[in-house]
Amino acid sequence: MLSAVLQPEIDTLQSQIAQLQAQIAAAQARVNELGEAESIADGAIQSLQTALQKVSALAPSAIATLRQTVLNLFNDDGDADDDGNQPINPEPEPALPGGESVDVTPAPEPDSEDVSPVALQDLEEVEEPAHIDLV
Repeated sequence: MLSAVLQPEIDTLQSQIAQLQAQIAAAQARVNELGEAESIADGAIQSLQTALQKVSALAPSAIATLRQTVLNLFNDDGDADDDGNQPINPEPEPALPGGESVDVTPAPEPDSEDVSPVALQDLEEVEEPAHIDLV
């Protein structure tokens, strides 16, 4: 029989493997849950797009009400100021000479309560500016 000189190291590695396998299983369960949530969200977005098309065709004046109703869904949890998502700033942060960077804080977006239905309807009527390449 072999001596037990390396047995403690083998036991340690087997314990680490078991811990890693548990972490893998937990991560896989999380991936599955996130996939299910994404599928539900995709279905909800598709349903909302269909509803918007119907409302636009049948009662365009009700679009602002639909928009406000959807926005209110995000405020009903009682903690509308912290939904866990951060706004996306598509503009890169400007760099100073010498490679130093400057943090640019975007202007806060108005809460849905700060925007009247009339203002939302006005936003719908605004056309997007033409894209101009300066190159």
